[in-house]
Amino acid sequence: MQSLLILLAPALFAASIYIILGRIILLVDGERYSLVRQKWLTKLFVTGDVLSFLMQGSGTYLMHYCH
Repeated sequence: MQSLLILLAPALFAASIYIILGRIILLVDGERYSLVRQKWLTKLFVTGDVLSFLMQGSGTYLMHYCH
């Protein structure tokens, strides 16, 4: 359980950074310079974080319970 919780904090921290980035893009009217539209930015990176978290969690499970 401790290993899984250690993996959760960086994912939540990264998600907050993506949300702030989206707001900065809107604030400075910089969507035309962004590679990803602001509408999809947070959704894309949060989905990537969730997938990464699930993969790391399954690796942790395999490491602890399937040796």
